[in-house]
Amino acid sequence: MLDTRQFRSDQACGDGWKVCADADLASRSLTGSAQETWLLDGLAQHSGTWDILGQQVFFARQYDSSGAASMDAWDGYRASRSRIQQGWVQRAVRNPLVLTGDVHRAWANDLKADYANPGSATIGTELVCTSITSGGNGSGSTTIPNVATNPHLRFHSDRRGYTRTTISRTQVRADFRTVANVTEHGAAVSTLRSFVILDGRPGLQAV
Repeated sequence: MLDTRQFRSDQACGDGWKVCADADLASRSLTGSAQETWLLDGLAQHSGTWDILGQQVFFARQYDSSGAASMDAWDGYRASRSRIQQGWVQRAVRNPLVLTGDVHRAWANDLKADYANPGSATIGTELVCTSITSGGNGSGSTTIPNVATNPHLRFHSDRRGYTRTTISRTQVRADFRTVANVTEHGAAVSTLRSFVILDGRPGLQAV
């Protein structure tokens, strides 16, 4: 479990969605150097089938059509993200899976070796859990924002709920559970979308 708030560099270019060259600076870190080293050393231990990294902000690249991105997410700390992704590839991490919160939306993303090249290898998976109630009911939209510039973004939902993961030796199954009305006591919950991630095969497989 990472702390991406306490030890990070300040947001680049004044925060917000920006086209920002400073986001690429190698000196910028979302984790701080000590925590980054601790993480990579842990990933090198190969102590389980699944290497699950819990953390707070959107991990996969998400640019809009102008090239702007959120400076509060890993897009504001691109060298930091690259060091961690390249680190798990170099350490032959078997099944890297990033679990993300603090976005108030549900997402499922493939993590790419090179986000600028959609044909590059998929080297991990990200599941973004929506908030339980924060933000109200949401619009119900499942249209993936900015998918034209980010084809590795595979699913999005603007509803409240939770993500149920069922982990076995051969796969992780993720069920995105949602409710239509957070203000209705006892409102029905349903599974909006499901994916599996297979052992030794990074990326999302639709169910």
